[in-house]
Amino acid sequence: MIGNRKIFYRGHIIKMNIITVILGLALNYITYCFSQEQSVLSLTHLAYFIQSSYSYLIVFSLTIFFLMRLKKISLFFVAFFYAYTIFNQFQIMGESLNKPVLVLSICFGFFYLHYWIQLLDELRSAYFNEDFLKGLIYPDLGKNIKASFNLDNKEEVKGRLVNWDNRGCAILLEDEMKNFNKRLNLSIKFNKFQYELDATPVLYYPRKRLLALRFAEAEKLRQTPEAIVKLKKLGWNPLLLR
Repeated sequence: MIGNRKIFYRGHIIKMNIITVILGLALNYITYCFSQEQSVLSLTHLAYFIQSSYSYLIVFSLTIFFLMRLKKISLFFVAFFYAYTIFNQFQIMGESLNKPVLVLSICFGFFYLHYWIQLLDELRSAYFNEDFLKGLIYPDLGKNIKASFNLDNKEEVKGRLVNWDNRGCAILLEDEMKNFNKRLNLSIKFNKFQYELDATPVLYYPRKRLLALRFAEAEKLRQTPEAIVKLKKLGWNPLLLR
């Protein structure tokens, strides 16, 4: 449990951004060592790098922290950290003119941009969107879209959809959940239609009884589940204010 949320899932994009941030820190240290013509294994220069990079390390720590919490503010911190890293590298290279490091920094710049754009898209997904909690999504939205699933202990959990897109959904549960499965067989019912689909829990807000799910079909096959396609054809689309 982190704060008022329980986190079950950090996807590929989140993990790759965490790895990229760590690589950015390593690249910045390597750039510093090259500029000093010292070995990256020198503990003396590592200690001096840490002492002279307090602000940079604070930004690094905050970036990792917010990425782990799956908060939208992490977009700002990731972008700022990437920009800070590249600025430091070019500032150091302005003195040393190390061409290999220059080429590496430019390559990493495109790498940073690629994963930041993917992070932006990921955090806009319905299973990360907290607009319902903020009262920005009409509370009766999806009142006729019933959702249910069974846990391993045969307990049936019921609720209704309050947010959805091609990749996932958020369900307002009738009762608070205490047990969780890694995978759920989600049943969605509306009008005379009923659909079954596999889903992975992403986030759970105990106080609001809100469970966010990622569709396994969208994750593995890159396809929109048939239930969501049908909802769109009926014109039932949540208002995603981002």
